[in-house]
Amino acid sequence: MVFPTSDVETYYSWLRSALRLLHSAVYQNRVEAKQDMKAAYDCRHAVKALTFCIGDVVLLLDRRVKPNSDRVLTHKPYKDVYTCLTCLYTLSQKRAQL
Repeated sequence: MVFPTSDVETYYSWLRSALRLLHSAVYQNRVEAKQDMKAAYDCRHAVKALTFCIGDVVLLLDRRVKPNSDRVLTHKPYKDVYTCLTCLYTLSQKRAQL
């Protein structure tokens, strides 16, 4: 693209505004591409929304049976009771908003 005048200040201001416009367009494209990738990943891996909130009491499910265990039939699948202190989903949303 050829700039019509030889005035340096005018060229500098035009170039600066053009670069800002270019950078904002690239940033917007990256945001949209990231949203598309997230949607594709969520669809591919059958991601579900959270069913619990901070402060809820949850049980940790562990279906594994210890090796050489003689209590296979009476195995208790839930290990312990936990309280949800934070959710990674909410942390990632806060980081995305920054």
